[in-house]
Amino acid sequence: MTAKEVYKKLKEIVPDKKITFLSTHIPPIERLKRIGEIKKQKYQIVVSTQLVEAGVDIDFDIVYRDLAPLDSIQQAAGRCNRHGMRKGEIHVVHLTDGYKSFANYIYDGIRLNITQELLKNDAIPEERFFQFIEQYFEQLQAKTANKESLALLNGIQTLYFDGETTIGPFRFR
Repeated sequence: MTAKEVYKKLKEIVPDKKITFLSTHIPPIERLKRIGEIKKQKYQIVVSTQLVEAGVDIDFDIVYRDLAPLDSIQQAAGRCNRHGMRKGEIHVVHLTDGYKSFANYIYDGIRLNITQELLKNDAIPEERFFQFIEQYFEQLQAKTANKESLALLNGIQTLYFDGETTIGPFRFR
């Protein structure tokens, strides 16, 4: 389900609530108008794409976020209780099209798998979130680092090869 479909469905399900939609498909002048209205608390529900992850100073009591890499979830969480006036909630949901996770259409599997593993627990206290972010980046580095590739790349950049590197049928000395 796209964000726009979620917006349309919510309008059907809760017609008595004031709901708006934000995405890059909305003309910039209209987006700015809606963001101003959000700041004035005109809407009870806002459905948005990743547009609000960074650089938009809006504040919500509750944020629902589709699965994403943990650093993107952290950005979305920054829209919850932004001014520290109350206790906020962030919920991560996992939307699919029946075959594939929507997140897999946007993000790479390594980052999503690490995030899902770290978010296995039902709730993460805010004071432990920084620890989860550190674990996320440590695991990401461990799973994406490739010493042979880095050594070869360094050799190509510096034209200096110390030792021997074998990649598939190729041997570099």
